[in-house]
Amino acid sequence: MELGVGDCVVWWDAWAAVGTVLAVFTAIFGPAIQRRFFLKTKANAVFAASYIPDVRKGMVYLDAIRKNYPIGTGTPTAAAVEGHLRDSSEWRESFGLMCSKLEALAGREFDGSKWPSVDLDLLLVVVQAIQGARDVVHSGKVMKGRDAENRDWGEMIPAFHGTLLDASRDIAHAEEALDKVHYYPADRRSLSKWLNALLGRTRSSSY
Repeated sequence: MELGVGDCVVWWDAWAAVGTVLAVFTAIFGPAIQRRFFLKTKANAVFAASYIPDVRKGMVYLDAIRKNYPIGTGTPTAAAVEGHLRDSSEWRESFGLMCSKLEALAGREFDGSKWPSVDLDLLLVVVQAIQGARDVVHSGKVMKGRDAENRDWGEMIPAFHGTLLDASRDIAHAEEALDKVHYYPADRRSLSKWLNALLGRTRSSSY
């Protein structure tokens, strides 16, 4: 029977050749791939550490806004709050002040070119969170504007509700994504252990 042909014949030489190629590839490119993965992981962690404090604070403030002003939810409490916002400039001012607490996140500058090694998905969720915070801050300014009481509240309430809901989803998504990658050991010993576990190595002397 011809070698490599037929159901009962295994072409061992061919498989051995494939194994040899894979072994050579791993030996040559393995360290570079591991190093690149290590650097990307570190870049993600540093990026996350620089944004996660403002993202977390933004989420806390936004949860408080939605709890105290459940506008557009269709509940009796929401109807009462909507009435107060429509009729009371003090209520509108208070709403605007609470929204302004997200300015720390909304005011963050973002330049993806400064983070070339960070995963694109991570960059995008942060951009969305910042934009969501900016929309909330803008809504607060609109709410306490001079002509707010003369506006069409039938349109304003759903718009505010949608803004708060979208921002909550975007900021929560960013917080979750950043929380997954933000940990990076500070001291050398912990870094060595972390890197060994990350790469499945028993030694990290090459680093």
